[in-house]
Amino acid sequence: MKKYKINKENGDIVSQRAVILRNPLLKMKGLLGRKAIGEEEAYIFYHASSIHTYGMKFDIDVVFLDKNKYVKKIISSMAPGRIVNCNSYATIEFPKNRMKEKNVIEGSKLEWFVSDESGQVILEYALILAVFVIAIIGVAIPLVQTTKLFMQHMINYLVDI
Repeated sequence: MKKYKINKENGDIVSQRAVILRNPLLKMKGLLGRKAIGEEEAYIFYHASSIHTYGMKFDIDVVFLDKNKYVKKIISSMAPGRIVNCNSYATIEFPKNRMKEKNVIEGSKLEWFVSDESGQVILEYALILAVFVIAIIGVAIPLVQTTKLFMQHMINYLVDI
């Protein structure tokens, strides 16, 4: 799952490890069954105007955003067993008190980008692929030379017959 960084419009980092939950089953599960949410974690839901904390064991901050990613509503320290609604384009769940710590208020703009960590994974896959291709070439060149010698011997044999 891709990791995203959430920043305020001025560049201040709000979350280092956010994920977008697109799959309906993942959206329904959300944070259920977890003992806590990591300090740098956040969960982004598109078109989720209703959030509940039934079955959860900890408080969270909930932020509702409009289609331009401006904060419409903040629910600070939402306790387990609650439900809240707000007509929103995106909803984000953060650790408790994160909005106060990061000074996010209604009207703030939040933006998210693929984090550097995800780019690192892509770079690692590219390096592995490059090593694999070099290995294939390293094996193929001697094989081609051996095949060429074999063909020359076969042609010489046929000419001698």
